[in-house]
Amino acid sequence: MEDSPDLWTYTWYRGGQEVVQEAGVSFGSEGSDLTISQVRPEPAGQYTCTGQLKGRPVKSEPSKPQSLEVKEIPVPLVALQTPWPDVFPSEKAEMNCKMQDSPDDWTYTWYRGGQKMAVQEPGVSFGSDGSQLVISSARQEHEGEYNCTGQLKGRAPVTSEHSKPLSLSVYDKKPTPELIQDPGHRKMYAKESIKFSCKVSASSGWEFHWFKDSAKLPNQGENYTIPSASYVNAGAHRCRATRGQEPPFTTDSNTITINVEERPRATVTLLTGWSEVFSADRLDLKCEVHGSEDTWNYTWFGGSEQSPLSFNAKHPVMSKDVNQSHYSCMGNRSSRPLYSQRSEPFKTTNLLLKRRVLLSISGCLFFGIIAVFIGCIVMRITRKPVTSEDKPEEVNLFLTRAELQASDVAPCPLAEYVSDEEKPALTKDAEDIDPVCHESTPLPLSFSEVEAETSETNGGLKSFKY
Repeated sequence: MEDSPDLWTYTWYRGGQEVVQEAGVSFGSEGSDLTISQVRPEPAGQYTCTGQLKGRPVKSEPSKPQSLEVKEIPVPLVALQTPWPDVFPSEKAEMNCKMQDSPDDWTYTWYRGGQKMAVQEPGVSFGSDGSQLVISSARQEHEGEYNCTGQLKGRAPVTSEHSKPLSLSVYDKKPTPELIQDPGHRKMYAKESIKFSCKVSASSGWEFHWFKDSAKLPNQGENYTIPSASYVNAGAHRCRATRGQEPPFTTDSNTITINVEERPRATVTLLTGWSEVFSADRLDLKCEVHGSEDTWNYTWFGGSEQSPLSFNAKHPVMSKDVNQSHYSCMGNRSSRPLYSQRSEPFKTTNLLLKRRVLLSISGCLFFGIIAVFIGCIVMRITRKPVTSEDKPEEVNLFLTRAELQASDVAPCPLAEYVSDEEKPALTKDAEDIDPVCHESTPLPLSFSEVEAETSETNGGLKSFKY
């Protein structure tokens, strides 16, 4: 009572029931103060009091009710900020301690293995209110169970229970991602599909990056696929696993080096010889895969059609197939490479047309020769014979001796040829002589110191001595 506080005594009520002194409950002088030393859920409710004048039966009206709400101290919750409960040496780990559904301000204390953690522990840092714990570079001694407690700011006695423990595992060494190739051939052929997989057997939360030689490839996640290999895909392939931020934890895989070769090429050859082209009704083509001694099966294609024509090493082309101009083939088998490159198109149209043209020309030539031959025979038969009257007089260049003697113009060539002396000057009488060669005309021979000797040797033959 404000007017005379020393003349009154007080009685306390909770929910209409008088509060008596008991364990944890005490009253001040004259009952003016009510102290609850250990708050439990039971003391909650509406409290009122009444005053009674000492020595007089005067009792006041009950005071205005005062509500007392009793809450349990919340227990904090420890949670990982990083999404994996196991870390590797030098990797970063982060965890938080927070009160759930409590707007009041709290500070936190951390424990590892039941022991309070030092504020200045190497490699470990805490947030301003202690709610955040960061391990910048994990080591083996950081492995263990972590929990925390909360203290309400400004009300030091209000301390929470320990949170549930959170286990953190620290591996003894960094992982090595395993790079797997499917199929696992180191020598690949053009247009083959290659699939690479990057596997990390420990922990989770990995991101993957791919490299060929020193160049980084587009990010393909855990798998990297080459749908159609070419020579640009040859080289040393590897992957890298990372996780975390600024800077991320990284580890590199093993390296796989692949070579990419061109497939062997099929070729088309003409089996039909040139001598047979004109007599045969078809052309025989043969498909071969050069540079390979293995057994191949073959598939033939015609023109722009993709449907197979036949499946033999040889393919016949009939002369009526002149409209089917291009033929190609490819080899296939059950072992690698499963198929070859398709051959260059073999053009049969020109060959068949040439065959027809040449046959036509040869036919024309044959019938032309026959026509000329028949024409010659007809001309021979129908030609009019030439009479003697129509013949021109022929000059006889070779005269007989009698004709020479009878001729008055024929010189004596023998006399001109044999004579080796200078012709004497012709006299007037000599000019009148007719230089006709007769049998009685002596040869104008002159010999120096000619001496004729007669000897009966050699069966009456005569010899001359010069």
